Formats: sequence, structure tokens, C-alpha cells
Amino acid sequence: MTIKWQSAIEKYQQVNEGEKRAEKRSVETEQKRQQEHFCTQEKINQATRDLEQFMSSEEGLTAKALLRVSGRHINFGEDREGGGFGVVYFIDGNGLHQSVEAMGTWQVYTANIPEPKISSINARQAIKAAVHYAGRKPDEVLYWLRGKLDEIANFAPQTSVT
Repeated sequence: MTIKWQSAIEKYQQVNEGEKRAEKRSVETEQKRQQEHFCTQEKINQATRDLEQFMSSEEGLTAKALLRVSGRHINFGEDREGGGFGVVYFIDGNGLHQSVEAMGTWQVYTANIPEPKISSINARQAIKAAVHYAGRKPDEVLYWLRGKLDEIANFAPQTSVT
């Protein structure tokens, strides 16, 4: 009997050790996830400060003027999970905005499509939209925005000097 019992003890110990290792991995995984979340929040906070500074700087005022005269806007991201409606986060010549608007194929089948509802947003909302909906890294959003502004500037009409 003692051999059977000894064998059972060893089996229980192996299972217990395996469970402890799995539990430790689970705790480590959760700690890593929390650390990554904290790092992401810090990066979002920094990107928010950077965008706020950009918007209030001469560069930001020039960017809004470019968007205004070109009639263009730049989307930070789109939330399309609203049952036929979505939210578009963007910058135009007047600043940072969101537009709640009809989206999806149902629009083809109705005559009454509501007008978009546009309201101002803050830099944090724009950064979060770029990160969560467009998959951008927080510390790359401002570089991306400058690149988009460069594209618009590159397509400015050519004028001839007479």
C-alpha cells in the first residue's frame, strides 16, 4: 500500500507544482498587461500634451489655415459600431471635431438621412481615436498628422507668374 500511496503523493505533487507554475505565469501575464496599459496611458498623455501644444502653436495655426483654404480635413479615426451611425474624429480649418453621422448601406434604402452632428473635441479624444480606431501608436500621431498636412501642401495648385 505504501508504494501506491507514495506514487499518489508524487502525482499530486506534480499536479500541484504544475498548477503553481500556471498560476505564476497567469499573475506575470496580468502584471505585464497592466504595465503595458500603464505605458500606453503615459504615451497617450504625452501625445495629448504634444497635440495641445501643436494646436496652439504657430505651426498648428498654419495647419488649420491650410485645411481651411484647401477645404480639406484629416480623419484621426472612425467608430463604426453605432448601429447605422458612426463617429468620425477629425481636424479641419476650425480645429478638432467629431461628427456623428449615418453610416452603412441602409442609407441607400431611405430618403431621410439625418445631417451629421458636428461638435468640438479635445486633443485627448483625437489621440484616443487615432490609437483605438485607426491603430496608430500614440507617439506617432503627430508625425502622421504632419505627414498628412505635407500631402495636402504638396497638392496645392500650381500658379504661374506673369
